[in-house]
Amino acid sequence: MYRFLLLFFSFSVCFSASANNIRVSNVALSNQNPTEKTTTINFNISWDNSWRLSVGQQNWDAAWVFVKYQPSGSQQWYHAKLKPSGHTAPTGSTVDAPADGMGAFIYRAGPGSGTFSLTDVGLKWDYAASGLTDGALVTVKVFAIEMVYVPQGAFYAGDFGTSRGAFKKGSGDTRPWDITSEAAISVTNTASNGYYYTATSYTTLANGATFSVPASFPKGFQAFYCMKYEISEEQWVDFFNTLTTPQKITRSIKTTGAVANRNTVSWTAGGGDATTQAPNRACSFLSWMDGAAYADWAGLRPMTELEFEKAARGNMDAVGGEYAWGNGDYITNVTAVANDGTPAEGSNTEGANANYGNTGLLGPVRVGMFATATSDREKAGASYWGIMDLSGNVWERVVSVGFTAVHPFDGRHGDGELSGDGNATVANWPGALGAINEVTAATGAGFRGGSWFTPAAELRTSDRFWATYNYNIRRHDFGFRAVRTAP
Repeated sequence: MYRFLLLFFSFSVCFSASANNIRVSNVALSNQNPTEKTTTINFNISWDNSWRLSVGQQNWDAAWVFVKYQPSGSQQWYHAKLKPSGHTAPTGSTVDAPADGMGAFIYRAGPGSGTFSLTDVGLKWDYAASGLTDGALVTVKVFAIEMVYVPQGAFYAGDFGTSRGAFKKGSGDTRPWDITSEAAISVTNTASNGYYYTATSYTTLANGATFSVPASFPKGFQAFYCMKYEISEEQWVDFFNTLTTPQKITRSIKTTGAVANRNTVSWTAGGGDATTQAPNRACSFLSWMDGAAYADWAGLRPMTELEFEKAARGNMDAVGGEYAWGNGDYITNVTAVANDGTPAEGSNTEGANANYGNTGLLGPVRVGMFATATSDREKAGASYWGIMDLSGNVWERVVSVGFTAVHPFDGRHGDGELSGDGNATVANWPGALGAINEVTAATGAGFRGGSWFTPAAELRTSDRFWATYNYNIRRHDFGFRAVRTAP
């Protein structure tokens, strides 16, 4: 991680980019306005494999950029609140800032693909809203996460009963749920033509259970942004290193600095910063509470299992037993890699497009590793929208439809701040306010998409066998990725 210090208007500035290949440089503060209590955070940003489609579904990737600051003499980092407007978007780009000021999406203004580079982006910081005065001396960090825009639209959830626990229309009707709006869903015990619930392993709801999924529960119809990749080790370390010592103790994911199932994150209790030897590798050993804390800190939120299926399948017809790349027949496990642990880590197995089965590497690989200059969607292991590794590598954690206790989940976003002991604090997130133990904290949070440790069946887009598993320990194949409702 590259850092530098620059004194400007009584502010110090440093940089931190958190993503697979995203780069931020030349960070500076300018145009301090003592009247409106704002200053502009300027920087350059670029990332590879960017795109925006001009035909068909309007879809693009974006950088979610947010800022943390540390007052002089303090050990704590705080979230900088941005203005909803007044930002500087260089030619060819769009800066879209949500009203809550938690950050901004930066993306192409028009169609294109390849490396996307911008010079002198400007985000207007409302430093008074952050509780700072004109002469405050602070250190600033700029973070960026690659995201993918999933546009509003109808989709199918389920795969004609091929996968275990898949959503279907009735006890005798295996057609998938059709999600055509964000309106409430009435789940009934009918033979056909409805919304029928199929029980899963460790479920709280039986076959044919009747309940209502409220309109406020995110169903995937409304547009949202999804992290392009699972949280990487670099992203986890960057997050972890902004925490206070008590928060770090809670969020320390390993009890030893030794490499465990390819996880290289290391931190000594009571010591300084955490480190990683494989920054672009998917981060494992993340409990639900770990992932929720990261999402809250970044101004994002957990995704629901309906959003998971939309993120994978898109608006295409459901295919029986399909994986995230839209085919139920094509899947090849990676058993060897080249350039292990480096940003160039790649598959050394002919035709491999997924990491699963506990027969090869015995741990996660670099996020997005299977996408190359010549790969198509199937060979890249990519979803319809270009989201990577939704099938395999590490488990995805989702808010499950199969827990009535979390049906009030309404998709509100993180506020950038954690509790003193390092927990997410967003009302109605599973476990957001902490719990007596990590297991009960996970109530309502399930697993989708499989991992390097699981059989191929669990990688299927509609497989819900573990969708209601109330399990929140840290394990070698548990990861996380967050989403945010589009502005």
